[in-house]
Amino acid sequence: MKTFFLSIAILLACSIMWAGERSDGKLLAEILNKGTVETYGLEKSSQGKALHWTATQKGAGVVFLSGKETWDFSPFVHLVCEVQNLADHELFVECHLDGDYWSTGAAYVPAKSTRKVETLILRKEYSKQQLELFPKMNGLPGGAARLWCGYRPESIYKFSLDFPRIQPGDQVIIRNITLAMPYKEYSGKEYEALLPFVDEFGQYIPARYPGKISGVNDIIKADKKEELDMKKHPGNKNWDIYGGWADGPQLTATGHFRVEKYQGKWWLVDPLGHLFWSHGITCVAGGDETNIRGREKFYRSLNLPADVDSSLFVSERDGRKELSYWKLNMYRKWGTDYKTKMIDKANRRLRSWNINTIANWSNEDVIRTQKTPYTAVIHTQYGHFIQDPFSPEFQKGVEKTLGHSSAAKDEWCIGYFVDNELGWGDNTYLATLTLQGRYPYAKEEFKNRLVEKYASLAELNRTWGSDFATWDDWMKSDSCYAGAKEDLVDFTAHVANAYFRCIKNALKAKAPDKLYLGCRFNYGDFAGNPVQQWIVDIASKYCDIVSFNRYTYSAYSLHPSRNLDFPMIIGEFHFGGLDRGLLHGGLRYGGNQENRADLYKHYVQDAVTNPYLVGTHWFQYNDQAVTGRGDGENYQIGFINVYDAPNWELVRAARSVGETMYELRSK
Repeated sequence: MKTFFLSIAILLACSIMWAGERSDGKLLAEILNKGTVETYGLEKSSQGKALHWTATQKGAGVVFLSGKETWDFSPFVHLVCEVQNLADHELFVECHLDGDYWSTGAAYVPAKSTRKVETLILRKEYSKQQLELFPKMNGLPGGAARLWCGYRPESIYKFSLDFPRIQPGDQVIIRNITLAMPYKEYSGKEYEALLPFVDEFGQYIPARYPGKISGVNDIIKADKKEELDMKKHPGNKNWDIYGGWADGPQLTATGHFRVEKYQGKWWLVDPLGHLFWSHGITCVAGGDETNIRGREKFYRSLNLPADVDSSLFVSERDGRKELSYWKLNMYRKWGTDYKTKMIDKANRRLRSWNINTIANWSNEDVIRTQKTPYTAVIHTQYGHFIQDPFSPEFQKGVEKTLGHSSAAKDEWCIGYFVDNELGWGDNTYLATLTLQGRYPYAKEEFKNRLVEKYASLAELNRTWGSDFATWDDWMKSDSCYAGAKEDLVDFTAHVANAYFRCIKNALKAKAPDKLYLGCRFNYGDFAGNPVQQWIVDIASKYCDIVSFNRYTYSAYSLHPSRNLDFPMIIGEFHFGGLDRGLLHGGLRYGGNQENRADLYKHYVQDAVTNPYLVGTHWFQYNDQAVTGRGDGENYQIGFINVYDAPNWELVRAARSVGETMYELRSK
């Protein structure tokens, strides 16, 4: 790694508006002059008003370090790096703030062009006052956005720009680095003046942005505009009724979806025997409910007639009074029968957008129309821990659930996801939980395996470093011993095998024609990662397709570990923005609408060309509510906004990908 001392001034020019305020300063220029720059895979070409490097290897980057004193980024919302690409092909650049996994920004810089990479400055925690003033909101007015970041913005040690696909000889210039969009915490009179901050349509009142509406007529105009657009874009004419490749190879038709390796790449095959790649969206027509109980002061009056049936858009759930502004706005344009029109439009939209899959957690009424293929989901639990797979009720419970599922025999159902983002830990985790008493049936199984392995309890004591007098003592103990690691690794694998095997057997018994789509690992960075590969490898023995919720900027590096070969699918990904009136940019920040659409296009195209991937499913259909869902998520991540109009940049990106994805994959 090469190190250069910064002797240049990098201009800071903050002139981005936030809620009508403006801030200017030269903070970063002063700080960077006291810091250092380290590079890997780059040679310095020149130094003047910008930093200019030439790549010496595939994959390179630059790290800006603060030096003796850390930087204070807390007064701002964005770190913006202006990158110039002198190469004759596009370059992907990713910014990491303080080395944090979640605090990132990214962009594809076209050949001979310049782009700004916008990184969201996350907040590690909110003050007690902010939590009280804005309860159950992950993003707050003023620019606060909270995720699982490991740094404090007032104490930043470094940030980096990484070019994972740069080639030797490519040249890049860092033209400018700025801190932008002043951060603000509301309190006192300023807080009172902010209220209410959600208008009658569910929009954030202080924000100004393209597409913001001021009346019901605007909703109706947007609907008419979309109808005209869908007439012009009826969908890919080369697809069959399921969205499979009608003009592609003809394989055996089985009447159900299956997975098959064809000419060196994994594919889904649709019921007609056509190759199928799953281009999907989750939570289709799922809603945007937000709790208004106890937070009434946040919302402007809805201005509805006194006799309106509020049950059309308001519901009671777990002590919350939930309002869906999306449903309310559809009621405003379509009346009391809006649900029927919503169902019809959802399917027509997907076809028009070249989307061929209704993915997880979508509206059952839309699914039952049998116009778009879908994935089903069942759960063995709803928390972090798996259930005890050695319980005699475990497989029976899965079979019972499948027995009540209409998807089991539906030709439009691709398959079942079972569970979501379970906590697998390392390769001793499940055995450790067993020892601690979480899984009583598994503990009996563990004991039996140890009795079979060790000639005596004394032999186990010598290996483990324990002093059990009887096996009953072992059963009553919840202690872990240093010498037990080999047995913990072995039994953790045994538990995991039992979990996946029971589910596979249940599917064979109750839904034999449906694919087992896995448990949706939340391993966003999986690429043969040794910490995670043990459980992924086990899953691959039972799952027809192994699934990942992969919140990264690319899918190109996702592949099985070692020499294994199995199909994969991405169950969730997204890129969010802050330029359409929402207060949080999601799990992967995309900056403005054009950039997040460009990131979408590249992500899916990367997946299409990845021989192991058979699909990607975007999370989600709707933008979330300004004041958040039950857990506080209030992300601008949807294909449609709060008044049921498309986020056109994302729609255009999806259409572009879907138009050519089969030809691209078949190359």
